[in-house]
Amino acid sequence: MEVSQDDPSWGDDTGALQPAASRPPGLESLRRIGSRPGVQHAAVLVSYCLLSLALFGAKVVHDFGSRFIARLPMDASIFIWSLRWWPYALAHHLDPLYTKLVWAPGGINLAWTTTPPVPSLLLTPITLWFGPIAAFNVLTLLGPAVSAWTAYLLCRRVTHAPLASIVGGLAFGFSVAVLYQLGQGHPNFFLAPMIPLAAYEVVRYLEGSLSARAFVALFGVTILVQFGISTEVTATMTVFAGVAWVLGFAFAGRAWRVRLARVAELMALAYAGAVILLIPWLYVAFRDPRPIFRLGGDATLTRPWTMLSKAVLPSNTIVAGSIRPLESSNFGSDLYIGVPLLLILIHLVVTQWRNPAVRALAITFVLVFASAFGAGVTIGGHTFPTPFRILHALPLLHLALPDRLLTYCALIAAVGLAAWLALGRREWWRLGLALVAIVTALPNLGISPVVATVPSTPFFSTGEYRTVLSPGAAVLIDQPVSGWQARVRQGYTMLWQAKSGMYYTLAGGWFGSATPPSAEVQMIRSLDMNTSYRKDRAAISELIHRLGVTSILVIDQPPGAIRRLCRFLATPAVTVDHVVLFRSPFGMHNVGAARVGCA
Repeated sequence: MEVSQDDPSWGDDTGALQPAASRPPGLESLRRIGSRPGVQHAAVLVSYCLLSLALFGAKVVHDFGSRFIARLPMDASIFIWSLRWWPYALAHHLDPLYTKLVWAPGGINLAWTTTPPVPSLLLTPITLWFGPIAAFNVLTLLGPAVSAWTAYLLCRRVTHAPLASIVGGLAFGFSVAVLYQLGQGHPNFFLAPMIPLAAYEVVRYLEGSLSARAFVALFGVTILVQFGISTEVTATMTVFAGVAWVLGFAFAGRAWRVRLARVAELMALAYAGAVILLIPWLYVAFRDPRPIFRLGGDATLTRPWTMLSKAVLPSNTIVAGSIRPLESSNFGSDLYIGVPLLLILIHLVVTQWRNPAVRALAITFVLVFASAFGAGVTIGGHTFPTPFRILHALPLLHLALPDRLLTYCALIAAVGLAAWLALGRREWWRLGLALVAIVTALPNLGISPVVATVPSTPFFSTGEYRTVLSPGAAVLIDQPVSGWQARVRQGYTMLWQAKSGMYYTLAGGWFGSATPPSAEVQMIRSLDMNTSYRKDRAAISELIHRLGVTSILVIDQPPGAIRRLCRFLATPAVTVDHVVLFRSPFGMHNVGAARVGCA
């Protein structure tokens, strides 16, 4: 979608009022440096990083090693745990795709879970020096910035208009779709620089500035890196890139069809190379027992057509809706596009409909947005299927969730916004409308995003656990809550283990909807939720023996529950920094702490 008109400049040529010879040498030198594309690109990246820091840094900077942004702390705990697991596994020569440190002794196949290796390995120095939560915070601050930057590069290549491209990058990296995932604590979705980068490489090849050999190599690396961030995004990105290619091929003229056919061949070659390099990963994924997934109803959800109003009616979590009363639920808030941006995109489509790229991307946008509604849209009591139903039926994509597709809508909208600005470069009202569209979609920092904090449990935070647990000891942590809070607490057990440097193993854990295919899993969950005391004593004892559990930690349980567990286990208890510790009969030894009786 080539929209450039004139030879662009980086900014207003303020020096044009005086001859070049009369300018101060220092100023002329700075202008030459500033005119270099590499310097401009670096300056834009720094600007995006500073914006991300200004928006989200204050949320966590006061306790960078314990506070983190996540409305779903149990989901964020998976990624925080992963940040520590990958360097630990490689340092100890363990299989990084299968761990027995959680859900001991059988472990779990990590190839099917959201434990991304790329950010984990890149942030290893920060993880080792400052801890996994600090590394997660760095990832949170960098995610929107680098995503915005690669979108800027794409827009710059398409429009050749620097200012329009900067705005386009903002519209993607700081979009509602990306920041919604940031607020949830999902770096595999808010860390999205590879999506626009893949499109950038395609544009470079189509315009002739990238050779076929370089394109295959770069595109293959991009796919590999994206796979190492999110396997789900890799799959859905491939599907919708294919949809856009088919539409583009259908609308293009003969000359462009030849180019598009050639780029499709090269992309297939790049994918083939990536798959070959991923054979070890795929081997482990299918060799070892796969987890069982307990999926909710999101994947097969149908939504009423009235949910379309969410595209223009903001929730109170963003600036545009900050004056609205607090809502008990922001369900569907990530569907927001906003009236200003919607008007811009409609105007672009209407005025540029003859452009094949505009037509292809506009239809792709509609298809993706419809898919984000789930399996169907309900109108007047009748349910009409969406394209997501086809996507959900594809192999390995039945685990994909519809709302995560909105990232692709955000990218198409960002490129469209940059193109619209570039078409009217001298019309400053366009820039004003574009900035209104972006600013009103930024988070309402008064209530969003939500910050989570690791519970201050001295037993873990002071390192007291090292005095009563032996390295590698199998530990079962029993906590008093059920339902939603039980999942949050299970996530905390992962955080405590990660912060300990994987000092002990867990008979249990939290990987979202994924659990090992083990009969003991539900028994562990029942014991964690304090419902197992009525079970058969011999069966529970056998379970503990099979799991190899040598210690049971009881946190925040009422005295009555502790007494029941004490009598049930026929094992005396000790208190260590407000944590009650039971030594199983299979590995009991004395520790220097106050005895707690069973009476």
